[in-house]
Amino acid sequence: MTAGLRFGILPTPIYGAETPYARQLAEHRELVVAAEALGFDHMVCGQHFLGTELRYYQPVPYLTWLHAAAPSMTAVTGIMLLAMANPVDMAEQLATLDVLTGGRTVAGFGLGYSDREFRAFGIDGKTKVKRFEEALAFIRALWSGKPVDRKGALWEVSDVLPAVQPATPGGPPVWVAGQSSPAVRRAARLGDAWYAPPFPSHDGLAALRAEFLDERAKHGLPSDGAFPLRR
Repeated sequence: MTAGLRFGILPTPIYGAETPYARQLAEHRELVVAAEALGFDHMVCGQHFLGTELRYYQPVPYLTWLHAAAPSMTAVTGIMLLAMANPVDMAEQLATLDVLTGGRTVAGFGLGYSDREFRAFGIDGKTKVKRFEEALAFIRALWSGKPVDRKGALWEVSDVLPAVQPATPGGPPVWVAGQSSPAVRRAARLGDAWYAPPFPSHDGLAALRAEFLDERAKHGLPSDGAFPLRR
């Protein structure tokens, strides 16, 4: 494995509803076992709801199951639709995953884009940035190991020290997805890394990466962290 360069595998999405679930489970398990033997570092599962073309099993239980078959790999949620979630639930779900993987977890978050998903959750998609930013701040606080007394526009936690804490002090690394300039700058401010999508050209990717680093510098944040890239 090249120093500083790590490889991961994203088993989903591969299958649709027409594929028997037993085949999907068997082949995904075989895939991560083979990937671990070949030196791959990460297994990544994304999230969608009400999918009709591709079948997404929910990432936290699915990664917990896959990780048992390839325990040296890091489980990455790539991504969880944080703008549709309750931050208390999300914080404890991912803290549980971090404990079950022995600290080998990365929390990948994104806004979401499907109007159908937002409607199903009764959420106005126009509020997704506000919801995302407030939820992530709550999650960071809930992972801090300190009492949380926080009131936001959407959620409130009053003087609670959660017993469910991640294995990783302060919580697992947070990768924030996005492919527009505002999204990349948001990732720079709020995340530990920008989780780059597979769509930009090499030149487009370089330009967005430069914006990420510029925003990190403006806020006095380190620029030598992970640069996760799907290709």
